[in-house]
Amino acid sequence: MSRRRRVFHLIVGGCVVIDLLRRLREVLFGVDVPRIDYWILGVDFLVLVAILWFEGIAERRHQIERKRAEHLTGIVKSLSDLMDEGQTIQWSLRDPRVIGREGEAIWVESVKKWTEGINDFLAMHSRKALIAFQLVSYEELGGNLVFHPNTGETFLVGGDTRLTYRRLVAQLENLRRIVERPEGYF
Repeated sequence: MSRRRRVFHLIVGGCVVIDLLRRLREVLFGVDVPRIDYWILGVDFLVLVAILWFEGIAERRHQIERKRAEHLTGIVKSLSDLMDEGQTIQWSLRDPRVIGREGEAIWVESVKKWTEGINDFLAMHSRKALIAFQLVSYEELGGNLVFHPNTGETFLVGGDTRLTYRRLVAQLENLRRIVERPEGYF
């Protein structure tokens, strides 16, 4: 609830309490009290209950939003760490002519383990995020040229390594989208 509305409720609530106490004193200790004072006393009480009710709902809603924001912050932190790990794996790929078939197989296996870890994490928290992470279009799998951002080297990859590399790049991009808008997925 907005600050202005809270101030308004506080002012109106204070006026209602003052009127309620004055009328209650007249009803309890007054000699000849008009019947309308009983009705106004009831209305004052109902207005006070309504103000307390609305303020209670607003405070509860604020607590829920704060808990959700804390929960999302934790998820985003974990996803950011996992994304950093994925980028490290992406950048660890070297020219297949240098590392050989065994090096390629080790790299492909590390990508698979990383993907399984992300899948498990997202499956625990959100099916929608899991599906968005796993979605890789065929257009994203094209090309076999790799540019290494740290060393600046460019090399060609083929076969299973090429598909794994392109899938990794696409899934890192999907993960970045999830991290940027977590409220849409969690």
